[in-house]
Formats: sequence, structure tokens, C-alpha cells
Amino acid sequence: MVAEVLLDLREEIQQRQARVAVEALPRVRATPVHMRQLLRNLVSNALKFQRAEAPPEIKISGRSLSEGGWEISVQDNGIGFESSAHERIFHPFQRLHKAAYPGSGMGLAICRRIVNAHGGKILASSEPGCGSTFYFTVPAARVEEDRDDGSRI
Repeated sequence: MVAEVLLDLREEIQQRQARVAVEALPRVRATPVHMRQLLRNLVSNALKFQRAEAPPEIKISGRSLSEGGWEISVQDNGIGFESSAHERIFHPFQRLHKAAYPGSGMGLAICRRIVNAHGGKILASSEPGCGSTFYFTVPAARVEEDRDDGSRI
């Protein structure tokens, strides 16, 4: 799914001279179209909110959670934002940088709805001038096991 999103955004990635690193990611239980929209919104934001003096650097990674499921993160080196906005940015029509960057203020609200619909949570950490990291949790995909009779479960 990440490869498809990066292919969709390849022109913008090239124009902005962005570097995107993708670590090994897990299989998760999610609606493909929703997961694609979620990842696209997060990567698009990482590209859009870049610092003028540095090309975007984006890292997409995942880690297993002790309680089951996965945490996926999208980290960037962009303009960042104040900690006071960490909750507000997920509300519809909330835009922190209205004059300088285009958008409707719906991207992160959509991300939250997608993650919530999959039983997960989304949050962000950021500091002005130091980039942002968005974390979301999703259930792990059920691993199919072989039965004694050769069928899969």
C-alpha cells in the first residue's frame, strides 16, 4: 500500500526533491482504500509542510505493540507545529498555516475517522521547526496457520 501511495505522489516527491525511507512494515487488518487514503494524507502533509531551507525527509516505519496490533509512524523534517495544537489538528476545518499553505483542513480529520473506524488511535508529536511525527495504531492481520489436514485457517 505504501508503494502505491508513493507512486501516486512520485511527481510531487521528485519536484520537492524529497527523500522517503520506508522500513519493513507489517500486514494489518484494514480496509485497503481507507489505508491508502490515510497514508496518502500523511505523506502529502509531510511533503506540503516542508521547511524552505531543506528538502523533505520522510520516514515511514512500524512497530509491534505489546498489547497486540501495530503502530505505524510517518515522520518528517518539516515546519512542525506547537504542542498546543496536537489535538486541534484532528478536528474538521482546522488549519494552522492558513495563509502559507493551501488545503481544506479536512485531511487529518479524515485520518482520525479512518483510524477510529479500524479500532485504532492517531496522535502527533511535533515541535516548530523540527518536523512532525504522526502515529496510528491498527490491529495486526491474522496470520494464517496450516492445519494438520493441509488447509489454512
